[in-house]
Amino acid sequence: MEAIRIELSMKCDSGELYGTTENPFAVIADMKSSRRKLRKLMRVVRNGVTRIKFRANKSQGKQFNTIIQTLNYFCTHTTIHGLRHIVNPELHIIERFLWLVVFVISSTIASNVIYSLALRFQDAPTVIDIESMHYGTSYLPFPSVTLCPNDRVDWNRALELEPKIFPNGTDKASLETFRKILGKLSMMSFGDFDELDFLKNQNVHSLAGINITQVLYEVMPRCDQLLSSCWWRNADRNCCDIFQVQKTEYGFCYSFNSEVAQTPPTDPMESWPRRASGYGDWTGVKVTIHLGSITKPSHTNSSDSNAKQVDGVVVIINEPHVWPNSGTMIPSGSRVSMSLQCISGYATRRVLELDKDKQPCQYDENGVYHQETCLSLCKRYWVAKYCSCNPSFFFPANNRFRDCTIEDFICLITYNDLFNDYIVHFGDDYPHDIPSMICNCLPECDYYIYNTQFSNVPLHNMNDIMLDVHYLGQTSFRYKTDIVISQMDLLVSFGGIISLFLGGSLLSVIELVYYLVSVMFSSLRSRLKTKEEPRNRSSVMHVHTRVLPILDYNPLKSRARKIPIFTNYGLAELNLNRY
Repeated sequence: MEAIRIELSMKCDSGELYGTTENPFAVIADMKSSRRKLRKLMRVVRNGVTRIKFRANKSQGKQFNTIIQTLNYFCTHTTIHGLRHIVNPELHIIERFLWLVVFVISSTIASNVIYSLALRFQDAPTVIDIESMHYGTSYLPFPSVTLCPNDRVDWNRALELEPKIFPNGTDKASLETFRKILGKLSMMSFGDFDELDFLKNQNVHSLAGINITQVLYEVMPRCDQLLSSCWWRNADRNCCDIFQVQKTEYGFCYSFNSEVAQTPPTDPMESWPRRASGYGDWTGVKVTIHLGSITKPSHTNSSDSNAKQVDGVVVIINEPHVWPNSGTMIPSGSRVSMSLQCISGYATRRVLELDKDKQPCQYDENGVYHQETCLSLCKRYWVAKYCSCNPSFFFPANNRFRDCTIEDFICLITYNDLFNDYIVHFGDDYPHDIPSMICNCLPECDYYIYNTQFSNVPLHNMNDIMLDVHYLGQTSFRYKTDIVISQMDLLVSFGGIISLFLGGSLLSVIELVYYLVSVMFSSLRSRLKTKEEPRNRSSVMHVHTRVLPILDYNPLKSRARKIPIFTNYGLAELNLNRY
């Protein structure tokens, strides 16, 4: 608190108020100066009030003593439209009320629009856009081409394997049952377990120790007898070098350019996956399939069932790292030109950064995940759930589940209807009342979809199939999955809504923060001031005084007697003896 000084000086010394100089002009000048001082003194006498000079702190700034004062100041100086009219004292109360109603309505509409936009952002909707209509096929991985003959058991090899399976001789009934099982498995795929219905009335306990998966692998047709005349990238190739044994939902087959094959590639230095450099005939893979080299069964029971089977091969086209599950059957005696059109796509980084429950696809950094593979593993899971085993001749082997034996075929037959139907369901809540396999398999974020077009020319008097798989064109479509509303889009939308309805901006928010901070500091300063008030006097003071008149005033006197001036009349009354 600044000290208060009362400056009341009349300078009544003889050298100032009564001139002593002998120069008449100087005397006149002193008289004029003394008269001005006298007039000033007389004003003090008439008013009875003397001015107290207070050295205030000029850097105190704004002080808000109440919330109402703060809001009034904010509404007066803010850039938000309408608030200054609400607190304007020059407007009529009705006008101010109408402005308040308009401001409340605008604020409500803006809040609803912002809330709906925020909910839409939380839902994280995505959109698929075309990134390029001329994406080069040379950048695409060539698909995996899997060949599965309709009869996947060479019976010459099966007869050679029988002494190893039954070394000590077995009763004829068990041997016939084994051959019949092998004949059915050579033609069936997953979900065709009803073909084994004849096992329900037979005792297969003596066949329980047979590893049926290993048996099917050893009796499959040999590569050098089944495939020939292979061509890849403008050069003849050894078929057994580029085709590998592949386990599928049809059983054991041969696959080209597969990354999930059973046997490793013969040339580890070759780049994987393989890619084609051109399009049209003779630019992809060519192969001749000799179905006549597969030995048919000679025993009567199996021949009757196989007589209805049409000779041909199932061609499965999919991505190199996908588990083969379904394909197209091509009959024998055909020259087939298979043209491919690939549609590829990917998800942007903004999609991959979404929460797991909001991502429209499944991302795998290693590129191993694929929806089709997930569905195959889902089927394996449901078989293990109901039958406690894994049909490893259809699906990948797994240490969690034991391989199914011939005794487990009874369970597979029982639940065959369930294994023929699956539903792709997203989320954690499964519909338990639906008698089907529920698979939670999202689409992959990076995908390649191969569409095929066939051109078939019959080959007379031949049991072979000549297959040419190639790209149809030099370019393809490439798509991009992105989110509809990004964080930047949301910020811009919020700013536009606030500006449209309220005329505010980011600076308006800064103003609000500024006034809130000012209120905090003002409140703190008021508390400190309240504590200091008992020790300090008021900063503004008016002192009412009586000034006694000056006696014996004569400016022409050479020397006047000094008469004291008392600002307090009480002091003059106590010192009457001095006059």
